[in-house]
Amino acid sequence: MKSGRSTPTWQDSSSPGLRSSTLCVAFVVITGWESLNSAHATTYTEADQLSNVYWIARSLPAPQGPAIEGLALKYAHTVIDREWPLMNEGKTSPEAQDLLTQIRADVFRFSPRTRQQEVLYEQVVVSVNGLTAARRDRLDAMTEEVPEPIWVALIAGAVITIGFCLLFGLKNLAVHIGMVLAIAALITISLILIKDMQYPFAGNPHVGPEAFEVFLRSIP
Repeated sequence: MKSGRSTPTWQDSSSPGLRSSTLCVAFVVITGWESLNSAHATTYTEADQLSNVYWIARSLPAPQGPAIEGLALKYAHTVIDREWPLMNEGKTSPEAQDLLTQIRADVFRFSPRTRQQEVLYEQVVVSVNGLTAARRDRLDAMTEEVPEPIWVALIAGAVITIGFCLLFGLKNLAVHIGMVLAIAALITISLILIKDMQYPFAGNPHVGPEAFEVFLRSIP
């Protein structure tokens, strides 16, 4: 007489754990990708504000106008050539910060004498404040990382999932081994991707200085 109970299969026993682990990994990957996109958008905001400062400065009288122009260009080159390689190591460029400080000082030292200059001054003040805020956001994004408790949960979930897969097998041993290896590889790749994406200006994929290069290419 056959028993009414069936032997637990790989699909029956491991699917809930596999789904939970997969959903957790997918959620963190999506969150990391959104952070990467946010950091990318921040660089374009910074470059756009720098561009505004540059083009408004071209309409300001000497000596402040040409001085701010030159500082804006030097800032872009410094961010690309010096700060970006340093960001790959989690560092920033003091020279870039000094240039921004000088830009702000020159802007706020300017005294408009006509109505047109007053309008330009108001616009450049807004842009230089926006530039400062965008730089701060970029540097903040550089240090953001996945919290340690989430790493613990991800790694524990990966171990449990693979453990379930090993405990409950399929009738075909080769298929069972293949599925376990495939799941282990998928989880490993996902964890590596999460690790790389937590630092948007380092690793692979990462955000490059394209926004500032676009700004420099727009200069006649």
